[in-house]
Amino acid sequence: MQPLEVLWGVLLITFALVGIARGFLKELGVTTVLLVLLFGLSRLEDEIPQFLTRAVATVGYAMPQAPDPTGQLIWASFYIFVIVFVTLISYHGETLAFEGKSPEGPKGIVFGLMAGLLNGYLISGSIWYFLEKYDYPIKLLHLFEGPLTDFAESLVPLLPLTLLRPFLPFLVVVMILLRVIR
Repeated sequence: MQPLEVLWGVLLITFALVGIARGFLKELGVTTVLLVLLFGLSRLEDEIPQFLTRAVATVGYAMPQAPDPTGQLIWASFYIFVIVFVTLISYHGETLAFEGKSPEGPKGIVFGLMAGLLNGYLISGSIWYFLEKYDYPIKLLHLFEGPLTDFAESLVPLLPLTLLRPFLPFLVVVMILLRVIR
């Protein structure tokens, strides 16, 4: 089993390649959607479990809570599903591409690569954040064996919702303004 940061790195490289293939302007549209998602998750992170627990209780079921290992797996899976679902929607079909002409040649490749890396960081880093928050419940499925390496431990404070939380409102406004201005 590879360390978690290896999977994270593979996902970053994959999204970098996708960024090169799709182009800089399409990737900025995905970045905007991801930043809006992260802003929403950061604002509603504590309310979502309470709301869903009450909603499930109204139909006669009880949601396992986070301290329970099954509850941790359910909640981490819920957030991961939301991130993957929004990512698929933002990449699929008619996308929120920025207007203009993509740079060509090496400059276009570098810009696409950087935008793809940013999106990879936002997606895989957000998934890692929720795995961390719920104490890596994928251990129950034998998909992860702890503990984290020292390098992985040093990356945890740099995950998107940890690092960008105070800046998310500003980043969302900037991305929307850039979309409108172009």
